[in-house]
Amino acid sequence: MHGESVSAGEKLVSIFEPSTSIHKRGKRVTPTEFGHLVKLQETDGGIVTNVEILYEPTNDQTLFEPSLNKHIEFFGRPPTHLAADRGFSSDANEQKAIDSGVKYVALPAKGKRTEERRAHEHKRWFRRLHRFRVGIEAKISLLKRQYGLRWRLYRGKEGFMRWVRMRVIASNAILVARRSIT
Repeated sequence: MHGESVSAGEKLVSIFEPSTSIHKRGKRVTPTEFGHLVKLQETDGGIVTNVEILYEPTNDQTLFEPSLNKHIEFFGRPPTHLAADRGFSSDANEQKAIDSGVKYVALPAKGKRTEERRAHEHKRWFRRLHRFRVGIEAKISLLKRQYGLRWRLYRGKEGFMRWVRMRVIASNAILVARRSIT
């Protein structure tokens, strides 16, 4: 029927992989994608410390606090520097990070920025953290190209999680080996 939308959970998007979901990207070239969203957390040394598969479309802002808590649980303390992309940005998330003990928080604001916010985002430490955050895009590209994250040999949600984790473990192991040699 015209004008009605059905949630992706009720649609069979792929006969080969029934757990595939529809993700609205909002970009002109690729407004819609099919598959799963993978959320990665990376340390400043390039080691991926947390992998999460998101089977349903979610708002990135709701993922911020659990990600921060996962880091604190894993390392026993909050990070001193924290950077995330614009989707995670909100005043509440920035305040949560500061209240948790994060010294430098780089969450670029969405939409039109005030002069005060523009000056804040132009600070040297903020720009450095933002450039670091862009580096995760390179990690994702590396995982796709060199470690086969683009393909998957296992089926189902558990198989996909296994495949992604194996790619991340391989990437981390090679990174550690390269650094221990030099």
